[in-house]
Amino acid sequence: VLGSPETVKQNSTVRVFGIVSEVKKKIDKRGNTMAFVTLEDFTGKADCIVFSDPYQKFAKMLETGSIVMVVGRSDGNEDQIKIIVNEVMAIADVRQKYTKHVMVTLRHGTAPEMVRSLAALLEQHPGKCPCYLNVAGGGTNGKSLYLTPASQMRSGGFWAPVLCGCRGDTAKEWK
Repeated sequence: VLGSPETVKQNSTVRVFGIVSEVKKKIDKRGNTMAFVTLEDFTGKADCIVFSDPYQKFAKMLETGSIVMVVGRSDGNEDQIKIIVNEVMAIADVRQKYTKHVMVTLRHGTAPEMVRSLAALLEQHPGKCPCYLNVAGGGTNGKSLYLTPASQMRSGGFWAPVLCGCRGDTAKEWK
């Protein structure tokens, strides 16, 4: 989205993700600190205006190099994305708040020890986020077989590197 300002409607609510590449602090008319923040991703950048009230709440997250999601109102044009910021979230908090479920896909014939490792991992990290298992090629005519939620888990993502590191023939999908 950051590289496609023409797709953002004027005065619409937007959510964008990126790396904070620049922060310029200013003092407003009331003597409070506000900031002009540049947010970048691989496609482009957005200029964000963070007035004093949201700046006081989110200043710690608005440091150069931080990966964040910004929620606000579009104030740009077809050439440039500008956002009046209402909320800032760290990327780990975004995953926790917005993940609806996790889908783990196992290929038919996945080694039993891999399935046991996955089950142990899910048991170690209980939570409220449904985790579905998909056995690819395990249904009729080689189609996928979707199972009901295998477990409820935390969606914070701290376990994802473990799963990805030991996954072998598995894959995951966040929604």
